[in-house]
Amino acid sequence: MAKCNYVGCDNDATTKGFIFARDPQGRKHLPTDVYACDKHKKSLSFFEYNTAKTN
Repeated sequence: MAKCNYVGCDNDATTKGFIFARDPQGRKHLPTDVYACDKHKKSLSFFEYNTAKTN
């Protein structure tokens, strides 16, 4: 997996998720894929992808 995308963090990522980032063309906030380490995945602005279980 990739490195954590949190600014200043150099840890290996353990989770893929998304944050809401401001669209540079307007005032909307768009979901943006990011990777996070165990520490930064606990951030309130980070949303972890849930994988659906298949039967």
